Amino acid sequence: MTQESLVRRGQNVTGRRRCEEVRAVVFLTDGSRIDPTDLVEHCRGLIGGYKVPKMVDILYEPLPRSGTGKIAKVLLRESHLQRAL
Repeated sequence: MTQESLVRRGQNVTGRRRCEEVRAVVFLTDGSRIDPTDLVEHCRGLIGGYKVPKMVDILYEPLPRSGTGKIAKVLLRESHLQRAL
């Protein structure tokens, strides 16, 4: 897994227990593959347990960006909420 092959975004989503859980949203470039469980295990070795994603969403279209080039968190959160309903 290389940084060129994916863009990551940690996102807090409301969980079943009315608390927030971390969800990783990953954009894969052409020809790249990753197993979500491998990504979670990779994170466990590098960051604190409360930051490790509970869910991993793999996208094949680019993440929405704002006019300044930053990931548009609001649009990303709204699109995932619509999919959940």
